[in-house]
Amino acid sequence: MDRADAFLFAIILSLLKCLFIPAYYSTDMEVHRNWMAITYNLPLNQWYRDETSQWTLDYPPLFAWFELFLAKIAATIDPDIVMLQREAVLKFTAIAFQRISVIISDIIYIYAAYQISNTCVETSTNKESKRSSVVKQHTMFLLFILNSGLILIDHIHFQYNGFLFGILLISLNHMMKNNILQSAVWFSILLNFKHIFLYMAPAYFIYILRNYCLSNSQKPGSSHRLTSFIQNLCKVGGVVVSVFAVSWGPFIYTGQLYNVLERLFPFKRGLSHAYWAPNFWALYNAGDRILIAIYKRYQWPITLTTNNITGSLTGGLVQEHHHIILPIITPRITIFLTLIFMLPCLLMILRQPQRSSKGNFLKCVIYCSFTAYMFGWHVHEKAILMVIVPLTLFIYETSSFHFSWLFFMLSTVGTYSLFPLILTPFEIAIKGLILLSYSLFSYYSLFNIYQSTRCYIQWFMNCMEVIYLLGLIPIFIYTELLHYVLLPSENFEFLPLLLTSVYCSIGISWLWMKLSWNCFGYDLFIYFKKKRV
Repeated sequence: MDRADAFLFAIILSLLKCLFIPAYYSTDMEVHRNWMAITYNLPLNQWYRDETSQWTLDYPPLFAWFELFLAKIAATIDPDIVMLQREAVLKFTAIAFQRISVIISDIIYIYAAYQISNTCVETSTNKESKRSSVVKQHTMFLLFILNSGLILIDHIHFQYNGFLFGILLISLNHMMKNNILQSAVWFSILLNFKHIFLYMAPAYFIYILRNYCLSNSQKPGSSHRLTSFIQNLCKVGGVVVSVFAVSWGPFIYTGQLYNVLERLFPFKRGLSHAYWAPNFWALYNAGDRILIAIYKRYQWPITLTTNNITGSLTGGLVQEHHHIILPIITPRITIFLTLIFMLPCLLMILRQPQRSSKGNFLKCVIYCSFTAYMFGWHVHEKAILMVIVPLTLFIYETSSFHFSWLFFMLSTVGTYSLFPLILTPFEIAIKGLILLSYSLFSYYSLFNIYQSTRCYIQWFMNCMEVIYLLGLIPIFIYTELLHYVLLPSENFEFLPLLLTSVYCSIGISWLWMKLSWNCFGYDLFIYFKKKRV
């Protein structure tokens, strides 16, 4: 794809995004406006202490500087935009400025998508015709920039995720070109913009350790192994520490380190977010509710973890859930489970040099993100984008129907799981059409590129998955249209959220297991089979 085509797509897409300026927006609009006000009106040592509004600053330092940059511009347009006050500022100028700032910042994402799509063609080892390569390149680029989840979250719900994923793609692009130090720098910058990308850090750490720090120190006959290892480790450590020093230095100097860390890692919040992210803990929470209902019906002779049975079962909107029957989950348990499930994939890359290819690095990045999403503490539903966006790369990197189908399934279910974040009736048709259009485009494009497998087991599994996808239609009709007619009582206000979360968590959990099998499960099966022989 040449630059002129990419530029044309970027212009058209940006104009279409402008249509969402007057659309529904969440409280995140006021959150980010308040962060602009904090950084503009207060000295640096008050940024992570201020509690004028309930929307306190809880992103890493580089994002705070980004908000200050936006605030300087906003103040010249309308000083009211950066007013520091408890009440929200709902002026059209504030809304329009923030909407347009997201659209402009998306240029980074579009540029990164263009670059990495070209890199996939340049570095591919697959023997393909030029036409086939161009088709895949165009498909990947369009699937990146038209990502339905990003459009819903950034341009309707409102957040700044696009340019952050742009930085991630720049980092992955450098890694695919074997520019490991540059990749480490960009990933460090990304962590200092949004710390949720720590989900991917184990994959980066192990791959860089194996392919950069240990690459020269393990050559046969080398007499300077230790020296080479230390030199490489110091280079990587130096660039990473430099980025963190620039970002965190001013806050450490002013004695704000504890305040920043306390805001970034709020373990006092509950296991699940207000709307349960559709992961393992959503099923766990739902299981606890089912057991509560059975307990109330049959009065089981068991010891309860709390006596607040009624509040947990009928508490209206799904808020922080306190387990009644099942054991209470602590942050330590979630960290332990996350690391345990990440370990096999990380060890295979570390211990087997042939598995340290760029394709396997991408698998490890996606698997680590997916595992952290499935078992992490207080996971936000929007974190599913950290799996969907990099999974787009598998269209080219693996040349596999299985991974393309996995992408299609996860992008559809994962995006649907974001629907409860857009609340107003006017956007029901909009979000449905955005997802349907993207899913149809994905299906048509990917199945033109790849031919399905003839394996009957795989065929049966795909049929079951299609049936599951079709099940989203009645879920959508009920939760978006019928529920408030059939059950208008506030006692059942939580039911649409619960249905969406649990149904999506079933599909997403299945897809996590499929990814686990494709990343390392099959190889472990073959390994142990050979050991037995």
